[in-house]
Amino acid sequence: MIKILIVEDEPHQISSLKRDISTLLQKNAALAALHWTFSEAENLSRAVELIKNKYTTPNLVFLDINLERKGDGFRLLEMFPKAEFETIFVTGHDKYAKRAIKFSGLDFLSKPVNMEELEGALERFLEKRQEREKLIKTLLENLQNKIPKVSFHTRDGAVVLHIHEIVCCEAENTKTHFHMENGDVHTASKILKTYEELLVEHGFSRVHQSFLVNWNFIERFDGNYLYLKNSREIFTCGIWTDKIPVSKRKKGGLDEFLGKL
Repeated sequence: MIKILIVEDEPHQISSLKRDISTLLQKNAALAALHWTFSEAENLSRAVELIKNKYTTPNLVFLDINLERKGDGFRLLEMFPKAEFETIFVTGHDKYAKRAIKFSGLDFLSKPVNMEELEGALERFLEKRQEREKLIKTLLENLQNKIPKVSFHTRDGAVVLHIHEIVCCEAENTKTHFHMENGDVHTASKILKTYEELLVEHGFSRVHQSFLVNWNFIERFDGNYLYLKNSREIFTCGIWTDKIPVSKRKKGGLDEFLGKL
């Protein structure tokens, strides 16, 4: 959905611009493919109200520069220096063009608005929006690729786990159970040692022959057991428990971590 806000103090100009935009949306296939909505403000206070409301925050603002014959349209942009919406200036006075450039407006339209120029402005908005969406998608993909993961195969296919979501790993003979933050348990058919070197680099410690723990989920230590934060429990040895045993042999090498609890 594309939300358009028209900031204009002359009602007939609002009606005219809405009519022209609606006409273009019907004849331009690229524009027509999207759902567009309109809101309008005849003064700055109403415009600010609509922009701050999360339900009416616009993607595109058509801004009359000479509001109330004072050139006050620029004040709106001064109130939102990091605005995420694009701005198309609309004015009957070319004298404002230089100042409009300073505010990095998407376009500058003179009244009466020319349909071809209006269509070009909307197409530029669409192109810029698509470029931004593509950039965001790329950034998210890059971020996703940088999240440390552990992966293994099961009969049902490949399993990929985000390391920061693993509460602890539990050894059972030649298998390893991954206890997850959301309560799920995933089982790999390899011994715990297989994953220890990787996980130790991400804040895990081997505290027992059977357990490798993520310290981000540990709340306290009573001398024999580590207790999970927020009364979290794992299912092990046929019971639900919020504590993980620490062996005497491993206890001596955990001072660095235990001192932070």
